[in-house]
Amino acid sequence: MSSFDAVIRKVPGQDGSYGEVPFDLKKEFGKGRMKVYATFDGVPYEGSIVNMGLTHAER
Repeated sequence: MSSFDAVIRKVPGQDGSYGEVPFDLKKEFGKGRMKVYATFDGVPYEGSIVNMGLTHAER
């Protein structure tokens, strides 16, 4: 199991948010979309994580 801390940021002009994953999902796990179990400020979340187009070189 992998874990990391990230800042949740609002998507400008949209009703959405994101956090940057500090590693390449595809390299680490062999796929670009994964189910996740997370905690945001103590509140449990179950969903998925996916690359939205940025590569590590662009960060």
